[in-house]
Amino acid sequence: MKIGITYDVKEEYGFEKLDLRFTDFLAMEEVSFIKESLEGLGHHVTLIGNVIALNEYLRKNTDLDLVFNMSWGYRGRNREGLIPAVLESYNIPYTGTDAYGCSSCLDKLHIKLLAQSFNIPTPDYFVVTKHNKYHYLKECPLSFPLIVKPNSQGEGMGVAKVDNCREYRIYIEKILNEYEDSVLCEEYIDGIDITVPLIEREGHLDTLGILEILDKNMQPLDIYDAETKMFGETIKRRASVPAKSEQRLSQYTKQIFAAIQGHDFGRADFKFSVQNGTPYFLEMAPLPSLAYHNSYISCAMEYGYTPKDVFKMIIDSALYRKNGK
Repeated sequence: MKIGITYDVKEEYGFEKLDLRFTDFLAMEEVSFIKESLEGLGHHVTLIGNVIALNEYLRKNTDLDLVFNMSWGYRGRNREGLIPAVLESYNIPYTGTDAYGCSSCLDKLHIKLLAQSFNIPTPDYFVVTKHNKYHYLKECPLSFPLIVKPNSQGEGMGVAKVDNCREYRIYIEKILNEYEDSVLCEEYIDGIDITVPLIEREGHLDTLGILEILDKNMQPLDIYDAETKMFGETIKRRASVPAKSEQRLSQYTKQIFAAIQGHDFGRADFKFSVQNGTPYFLEMAPLPSLAYHNSYISCAMEYGYTPKDVFKMIIDSALYRKNGK
Protein backbone atom coordinates (compact mmCIF):
# COMPACT_ATOMS: atom_id res chain seq x y z
CA MET A 1 0.00 0.00 0.00
CA LYS A 2 1.25 3.50 -0.80
CA ILE A 3 1.10 5.73 2.28
CA GLY A 4 1.93 9.42 2.51
CA ILE A 5 2.97 10.99 5.82
CA THR A 6 1.87 14.53 6.64
CA TYR A 7 3.68 16.42 9.39
CA ASP A 8 5.04 19.82 10.47
CA VAL A 9 8.60 20.59 11.52
CA LYS A 10 9.37 23.87 13.25
CA GLU A 11 12.21 24.87 10.92
CA GLU A 12 9.62 25.25 8.12
CA TYR A 13 8.04 28.06 10.14
CA GLY A 14 11.22 29.93 11.00
CA PHE A 15 11.86 28.52 14.48
CA GLU A 16 15.13 27.14 15.77
CA LYS A 17 15.03 23.51 16.91
CA LEU A 18 15.37 24.39 20.62
CA ASP A 19 12.92 27.32 20.58
CA LEU A 20 10.36 26.62 23.32
CA ARG A 21 7.84 29.29 22.31
CA PHE A 22 6.25 26.92 19.78
CA THR A 23 6.82 23.21 20.29
CA ASP A 24 3.82 21.50 18.66
CA PHE A 25 5.93 20.05 15.85
CA LEU A 26 7.65 16.81 14.94
CA ALA A 27 11.42 16.55 14.68
CA MET A 28 12.73 14.95 11.50
CA GLU A 29 14.11 12.02 13.47
CA GLU A 30 10.55 11.36 14.67
CA VAL A 31 9.27 11.52 11.09
CA SER A 32 11.99 9.03 10.09
CA PHE A 33 10.91 6.71 12.92
CA ILE A 34 7.31 6.72 11.64
CA LYS A 35 8.46 6.17 8.06
CA GLU A 36 10.72 3.26 9.01
CA SER A 37 7.97 1.71 11.14
CA LEU A 38 5.48 1.81 8.25
CA GLU A 39 8.05 0.48 5.81
CA GLY A 40 8.72 -2.33 8.27
CA LEU A 41 5.07 -3.31 7.81
CA GLY A 42 5.65 -3.63 4.06
CA HIS A 43 4.21 -0.30 2.89
CA HIS A 44 5.66 2.11 0.33
CA VAL A 45 6.01 5.43 2.14
CA THR A 46 6.22 8.99 0.79
CA LEU A 47 7.11 11.97 2.99
CA ILE A 48 4.76 14.83 2.12
CA GLY A 49 5.02 17.48 4.85
CA ASN A 50 2.60 20.23 5.85
CA VAL A 51 -0.74 21.32 4.44
CA ILE A 52 0.88 23.50 1.77
CA ALA A 53 3.06 20.61 0.62
CA LEU A 54 0.01 18.32 0.62
CA ASN A 55 -1.92 20.68 -1.67
CA GLU A 56 1.03 20.84 -4.06
CA TYR A 57 1.39 17.05 -4.02
CA LEU A 58 -2.29 16.45 -4.75
CA ARG A 59 -2.23 18.76 -7.77
CA LYS A 60 0.19 16.34 -9.44
CA ASN A 61 -0.52 12.97 -7.83
CA THR A 62 -3.58 10.87 -7.05
CA ASP A 63 -1.69 7.71 -6.17
CA LEU A 64 -2.04 7.57 -2.37
CA ASP A 65 -3.96 4.70 -0.80
CA LEU A 66 -3.82 6.30 2.65
CA VAL A 67 -2.34 9.31 4.45
CA PHE A 68 -0.78 8.81 7.86
CA ASN A 69 -1.55 12.18 9.39
CA MET A 70 0.76 13.59 12.08
CA SER A 71 0.32 17.26 11.19
CA TRP A 72 -0.60 19.68 13.98
CA GLY A 73 -0.35 22.88 11.92
CA TYR A 74 0.71 26.29 13.13
CA ARG A 75 -1.42 28.98 14.80
CA GLY A 76 -5.17 29.09 15.18
CA ARG A 77 -7.56 26.70 16.87
CA ASN A 78 -8.37 24.96 13.57
CA ARG A 79 -4.75 24.16 12.71
CA GLU A 80 -5.01 20.44 13.53
CA GLY A 81 -8.06 20.14 11.30
CA LEU A 82 -6.53 21.56 8.13
CA ILE A 83 -5.11 18.36 6.65
CA PRO A 84 -8.14 16.18 7.49
CA ALA A 85 -10.36 18.78 5.78
CA VAL A 86 -8.18 18.82 2.64
CA LEU A 87 -8.09 15.03 2.47
CA GLU A 88 -11.84 14.80 2.91
CA SER A 89 -12.30 17.18 -0.04
CA TYR A 90 -10.21 14.79 -2.20
CA ASN A 91 -11.90 11.70 -0.71
CA ILE A 92 -8.54 10.31 0.37
CA PRO A 93 -8.61 8.11 3.49
CA TYR A 94 -6.35 9.04 6.39
CA THR A 95 -5.49 7.97 9.90
CA GLY A 96 -6.77 9.78 12.94
CA THR A 97 -9.68 11.99 13.90
CA ASP A 98 -11.48 14.28 11.45
CA ALA A 99 -11.24 18.08 11.17
CA TYR A 100 -14.12 18.83 13.53
CA GLY A 101 -12.90 16.46 16.23
CA CYS A 102 -9.34 17.81 16.06
CA SER A 103 -10.51 21.41 16.30
CA SER A 104 -12.85 20.58 19.18
CA CYS A 105 -10.02 19.06 21.19
CA LEU A 106 -7.56 21.85 20.47
CA ASP A 107 -9.93 24.33 22.15
CA LYS A 108 -9.23 23.34 25.77
CA LEU A 109 -12.26 25.22 27.06
CA HIS A 110 -14.66 23.39 24.75
CA ILE A 111 -13.29 19.93 25.51
CA LYS A 112 -13.43 20.79 29.23
CA LEU A 113 -17.10 21.74 28.87
CA LEU A 114 -17.72 18.45 27.07
CA ALA A 115 -16.06 16.54 29.92
CA GLN A 116 -18.17 18.41 32.47
CA SER A 117 -21.33 17.40 30.59
CA PHE A 118 -20.43 13.79 31.50
CA ASN A 119 -19.74 14.81 35.13
CA ILE A 120 -16.04 14.11 34.62
CA PRO A 121 -13.99 16.08 37.18
CA THR A 122 -11.83 18.92 35.84
CA PRO A 123 -9.92 21.65 37.69
CA ASP A 124 -11.89 24.82 38.44
CA TYR A 125 -11.13 27.44 35.82
CA PHE A 126 -11.84 30.72 34.07
CA VAL A 127 -10.79 32.06 30.66
CA VAL A 128 -9.16 35.42 29.98
CA THR A 129 -9.55 37.01 26.54
CA LYS A 130 -8.42 40.33 25.09
CA HIS A 131 -11.99 41.56 25.66
CA ASN A 132 -12.33 40.69 29.35
CA LYS A 133 -8.70 40.88 30.48
CA TYR A 134 -9.06 44.14 32.42
CA HIS A 135 -11.75 42.57 34.57
CA TYR A 136 -9.62 39.51 35.37
CA LEU A 137 -6.35 41.42 35.76
CA LYS A 138 -8.04 43.57 38.38
CA GLU A 139 -9.16 40.60 40.47
CA CYS A 140 -8.32 36.90 40.11
CA PRO A 141 -11.38 34.76 40.98
CA LEU A 142 -9.38 31.71 42.13
CA SER A 143 -6.76 31.25 44.81
CA PHE A 144 -3.07 30.86 43.99
CA PRO A 145 -1.23 28.88 42.83
CA LEU A 146 -2.79 28.65 39.37
CA ILE A 147 -1.86 27.01 36.09
CA VAL A 148 -2.12 29.39 33.14
CA LYS A 149 -1.84 28.20 29.55
CA PRO A 150 -2.81 29.19 26.00
CA ASN A 151 -6.28 27.83 25.33
CA SER A 152 -5.47 26.41 21.89
CA GLN A 153 -1.88 25.19 21.99
CA GLY A 154 -0.27 21.84 22.75
CA GLU A 155 2.92 20.13 23.93
CA GLY A 156 3.04 22.21 27.13
CA MET A 157 3.96 25.44 25.35
CA GLY A 158 3.21 28.62 27.24
CA VAL A 159 2.16 26.69 30.36
CA ALA A 160 3.17 28.27 33.67
CA LYS A 161 2.46 27.91 37.36
CA VAL A 162 1.83 31.32 38.97
CA ASP A 163 2.02 31.88 42.72
CA ASN A 164 0.95 35.50 43.10
CA CYS A 165 -0.81 38.44 41.43
CA ARG A 166 2.38 39.81 39.88
CA GLU A 167 3.25 36.54 38.10
CA TYR A 168 -0.39 36.06 37.14
CA ARG A 169 -0.58 39.43 35.37
CA ILE A 170 2.78 38.98 33.64
CA TYR A 171 1.86 35.59 32.17
CA ILE A 172 -1.66 36.63 31.16
CA GLU A 173 -0.24 39.48 29.08
CA LYS A 174 2.53 37.27 27.71
CA ILE A 175 0.17 34.55 26.47
CA LEU A 176 -2.34 37.02 25.03
CA ASN A 177 0.41 38.78 23.08
CA GLU A 178 2.75 35.94 22.13
CA TYR A 179 0.17 33.35 21.15
CA GLU A 180 -2.71 35.64 20.13
CA ASP A 181 -4.87 33.22 22.07
CA SER A 182 -7.18 33.28 25.04
CA VAL A 183 -5.77 32.10 28.39
CA LEU A 184 -7.12 29.14 30.32
CA CYS A 185 -6.52 29.60 34.05
CA GLU A 186 -7.00 26.51 36.21
CA GLU A 187 -6.70 25.69 39.89
CA TYR A 188 -3.44 23.93 40.62
CA ILE A 189 -3.92 20.23 41.34
CA ASP A 190 -1.22 18.73 43.51
CA GLY A 191 -0.99 15.35 41.88
CA ILE A 192 0.50 12.87 39.45
CA ASP A 193 0.47 13.40 35.70
CA ILE A 194 -1.45 10.52 34.12
CA THR A 195 -1.88 9.76 30.43
CA VAL A 196 -4.29 7.24 28.90
CA PRO A 197 -3.64 6.16 25.28
CA LEU A 198 -6.54 4.84 23.21
CA ILE A 199 -6.59 2.52 20.22
CA GLU A 200 -9.58 1.70 18.01
CA ARG A 201 -10.02 -1.92 16.89
CA GLU A 202 -12.77 -2.69 14.40
CA GLY A 203 -14.78 0.28 15.61
CA HIS A 204 -14.36 -0.46 19.33
CA LEU A 205 -12.27 1.69 21.68
CA ASP A 206 -9.67 0.13 23.96
CA THR A 207 -7.10 1.67 26.27
CA LEU A 208 -3.52 0.52 25.70
CA GLY A 209 -2.73 1.08 29.37
CA ILE A 210 -2.40 3.86 31.93
CA LEU A 211 0.91 5.67 32.36
CA GLU A 212 2.19 7.98 35.08
CA ILE A 213 4.94 10.53 34.52
CA LEU A 214 7.29 11.37 37.40
CA ASP A 215 10.46 13.40 37.86
CA LYS A 216 13.89 11.75 38.02
CA ASN A 217 13.47 11.28 41.79
CA MET A 218 10.23 9.33 41.29
CA GLN A 219 8.19 12.27 42.62
CA PRO A 220 5.18 13.96 40.99
CA LEU A 221 6.06 16.75 38.58
CA ASP A 222 5.29 20.26 39.73
CA ILE A 223 4.37 21.20 36.19
CA TYR A 224 4.62 19.31 32.89
CA ASP A 225 5.52 22.19 30.59
CA ALA A 226 7.39 22.42 27.27
CA GLU A 227 10.79 22.73 28.94
CA THR A 228 10.20 19.60 31.03
CA LYS A 229 8.97 17.69 27.99
CA MET A 230 11.97 18.67 25.90
CA PHE A 231 14.83 18.78 28.43
CA GLY A 232 13.59 17.30 31.71
CA GLU A 233 14.53 13.90 33.06
CA THR A 234 11.23 12.11 33.53
CA ILE A 235 10.23 8.55 34.37
CA LYS A 236 7.30 7.00 32.53
CA ARG A 237 5.86 3.85 34.06
CA ARG A 238 2.61 1.99 34.67
CA ALA A 239 0.36 4.11 36.85
CA SER A 240 0.29 3.05 40.50
CA VAL A 241 -3.33 3.99 41.14
CA PRO A 242 -6.11 1.83 42.63
CA ALA A 243 -7.98 -0.51 40.27
CA LYS A 244 -11.17 1.52 40.72
CA SER A 245 -9.33 4.67 39.61
CA GLU A 246 -7.93 2.84 36.57
CA GLN A 247 -11.50 1.96 35.59
CA ARG A 248 -12.60 5.58 35.93
CA LEU A 249 -9.64 6.85 33.91
CA SER A 250 -10.38 4.37 31.14
CA GLN A 251 -14.10 5.17 31.19
CA TYR A 252 -13.57 8.94 31.11
CA THR A 253 -11.11 8.70 28.22
CA LYS A 254 -13.44 6.55 26.12
CA GLN A 255 -16.44 8.77 26.86
CA ILE A 256 -14.75 11.93 25.66
CA PHE A 257 -13.11 10.34 22.61
CA ALA A 258 -16.40 8.72 21.57
CA ALA A 259 -18.24 12.03 22.01
CA ILE A 260 -15.97 13.80 19.51
CA GLN A 261 -16.26 10.73 17.24
CA GLY A 262 -12.50 10.28 17.33
CA HIS A 263 -10.83 7.61 15.22
CA ASP A 264 -7.94 5.14 15.32
CA PHE A 265 -5.88 6.48 18.24
CA GLY A 266 -5.85 9.24 20.82
CA ARG A 267 -4.70 10.13 24.32
CA ALA A 268 -6.27 11.79 27.35
CA ASP A 269 -4.26 13.57 30.06
CA PHE A 270 -5.20 13.82 33.73
CA LYS A 271 -3.91 15.00 37.09
CA PHE A 272 -4.48 12.39 39.78
CA SER A 273 -4.88 14.24 43.07
CA VAL A 274 -2.65 13.03 45.89
CA GLN A 275 -5.08 14.58 48.39
CA ASN A 276 -8.40 13.00 47.44
CA GLY A 277 -7.57 10.38 44.77
CA THR A 278 -9.67 12.13 42.13
CA PRO A 279 -8.54 11.99 38.47
CA TYR A 280 -8.99 15.50 37.02
CA PHE A 281 -9.30 15.62 33.24
CA LEU A 282 -6.97 18.12 31.55
CA GLU A 283 -7.14 17.60 27.80
CA MET A 284 -7.63 15.20 24.92
CA ALA A 285 -5.02 14.73 22.18
CA PRO A 286 -6.71 13.28 19.07
CA LEU A 287 -3.34 13.10 17.24
CA PRO A 288 -0.81 12.29 19.97
CA SER A 289 2.87 12.09 19.15
CA LEU A 290 4.11 8.64 18.17
CA ALA A 291 7.76 9.43 18.77
CA TYR A 292 9.62 6.53 20.37
CA HIS A 293 10.29 8.37 23.65
CA ASN A 294 6.86 10.01 24.04
CA SER A 295 4.09 8.81 26.30
CA TYR A 296 1.91 6.96 23.75
CA ILE A 297 4.61 4.55 22.57
CA SER A 298 6.15 4.40 26.07
CA CYS A 299 2.81 3.29 27.51
CA ALA A 300 2.25 0.73 24.76
CA MET A 301 5.67 -0.79 25.41
CA GLU A 302 5.02 -0.91 29.17
CA TYR A 303 2.02 -3.10 28.40
CA GLY A 304 3.81 -5.44 25.99
CA TYR A 305 3.16 -3.84 22.59
CA THR A 306 5.95 -3.01 20.15
CA PRO A 307 5.96 0.23 18.12
CA LYS A 308 5.28 -1.90 15.04
CA ASP A 309 2.17 -3.31 16.79
CA VAL A 310 0.92 0.22 17.40
CA PHE A 311 1.39 1.37 13.81
CA LYS A 312 -0.28 -1.78 12.48
CA MET A 313 -3.30 -1.29 14.74
CA ILE A 314 -3.68 2.33 13.59
CA ILE A 315 -3.43 1.36 9.91
CA ASP A 316 -5.85 -1.54 10.39
CA SER A 317 -8.37 0.75 12.08
CA ALA A 318 -8.18 3.33 9.27
CA LEU A 319 -8.63 0.59 6.62
CA TYR A 320 -11.56 -0.89 8.55
CA ARG A 321 -13.25 2.51 8.41
CA LYS A 322 -12.29 3.05 4.75
CA ASN A 323 -13.95 -0.23 3.81
CA GLY A 324 -17.15 0.84 5.50
CA LYS A 325 -17.12 -1.77 8.23
